[in-house]
Amino acid sequence: MRQRTTEWFVTGCCAVLTVVVCVTAALLLSHGSSSAIPAKNSSATPISLPTTTKPDPAHSIYHVDHIANACDLVDLAPFTRYQPLEPGTPIRHTETQGDRPALDCDVTLKDYSKVVLKVFESQSDARGIYDSSKKAWTTITNPDQQVGAVPGLGTDNYFSVRLDRDTYYTDVVTVDYRLEVFDADVTVQLWVFVEGFNKGLTADAIARPAQDQVRAILSKLHR
Repeated sequence: MRQRTTEWFVTGCCAVLTVVVCVTAALLLSHGSSSAIPAKNSSATPISLPTTTKPDPAHSIYHVDHIANACDLVDLAPFTRYQPLEPGTPIRHTETQGDRPALDCDVTLKDYSKVVLKVFESQSDARGIYDSSKKAWTTITNPDQQVGAVPGLGTDNYFSVRLDRDTYYTDVVTVDYRLEVFDADVTVQLWVFVEGFNKGLTADAIARPAQDQVRAILSKLHR
């Protein structure tokens, strides 16, 4: 009887150990490295989240009037590693005040590459401005274009990305990435168009820093 009890105990321990190993392996696989852009054949589509209530101007959580220069919100380093600034073309900042204050930063890089940031604040029609832009930029016009959304970023967001590889010079890669976020009464749009030659340029190399920067911009605009 004692021998049988021992055998049952050993068998039970082995079963528990097997379950623990399987669960641990599953957790490790589920937390592996992920791309900033879902696989093209995945089911990822633009996410439409519920519309927020109209913001109260007296209690708006965002404001843009404390930003002296929109270009201070952009870190160009992840993008200029592929194309340097265009000599003789200054970085341009423009500002609009009034009921719909806006900030713009326009950066020209070499070989027609660009980095453009646009920030809009509207206490009357923020959602309408965003929806109009989203409709235009998530309409797929090229088989190489991919659209989707970044989980957990703002109330609603979309991205549009296209990667082109030169058919003759296969090391020449162009990435066109646009990310726009709507939250409360602001929209933040970052557009990066970069061409890289033999520099390991990928869509993810542009998408990931762009997403991080838009998150940081929303934090800086927060009251």
